Amino acid sequence: MKQSYRVAFVGTVQASEVALNSIIGLESTEVVAVITKKGSTFNADHRDLSGIASSHGIPWKYVRDINMPHIHEWLHERDPDVLFVSGWSQLLTAQTLRLAPLGAIGFHPALLPHNRGRHPLIWALVLGLDRTGSTFFAMDEQADRGGILSQQSVGIDPCETAASLYEKIQEAMSQQIPDFLPRYLSGELKPSLQGETGNSWRKRSREDGLIDFRMSSSAIERLIRALSQPYPGAEIQLRDERFIVWEAYPAPSDYGENHEPGKVLHVDSETHEITVKSGDGAVVLHDHTMESLPQVGAYIL
Repeated sequence: MKQSYRVAFVGTVQASEVALNSIIGLESTEVVAVITKKGSTFNADHRDLSGIASSHGIPWKYVRDINMPHIHEWLHERDPDVLFVSGWSQLLTAQTLRLAPLGAIGFHPALLPHNRGRHPLIWALVLGLDRTGSTFFAMDEQADRGGILSQQSVGIDPCETAASLYEKIQEAMSQQIPDFLPRYLSGELKPSLQGETGNSWRKRSREDGLIDFRMSSSAIERLIRALSQPYPGAEIQLRDERFIVWEAYPAPSDYGENHEPGKVLHVDSETHEITVKSGDGAVVLHDHTMESLPQVGAYIL
């Protein structure tokens, strides 16, 4: 029986660091290649993994398109038993998936087959779900569709932020990898088919992060928490300018029903807090990027 399995690792986000370090720490694996990116225009949690690779003497490469022939040649020279992909937005072609005899292992922070697709942590918070998950699967040519290898449920607290939920996901990953990966590599663990059920979330646009004060106070607060660090933040629009809101909470006072959503009801010049009418009450914008505060009676989109 083969005692040490050769892993080619592909990733370029914060969770990729956790996964790579977990694999490096296993006795049954040898990381023989790392593919990463020097920078990213769309990954808010981008990580360049070349430093980790260099510190462990692992060959690494900055890659734009993993499906290019010269990348295939480089990976083929490393002779991996399996590709391990975490935090890589590009789909792998059938030819890329065949580079390693045990194929490729992918990761998705949701309870597959539910909630496939883009921005799973953000949508889970925006929609007010009470749980999500951490799923490793055997990759095929379709996004998030391969057989499941390991899955762990992750609870979402009522005041969860993007950062705290991301931390929970990474903790789950670090627990799962030492358990399932050696068993999969040795042939003890077989993928479990997902089936055809489940949904898929679409790609988030900047407009999805624009606060509509016709929403309920709780929905506004969820949107703000969902787009908090490491993400770019929810936005408000005042006249022709947009500002980021990092934290908000439902207003403790009853401002009555005779105000339109988006109307500024109160401004605290000392704390810089702004109270705005929402669809079912009012919300206090506590942490934001507005330097010049609006006047009471102004309207925020």
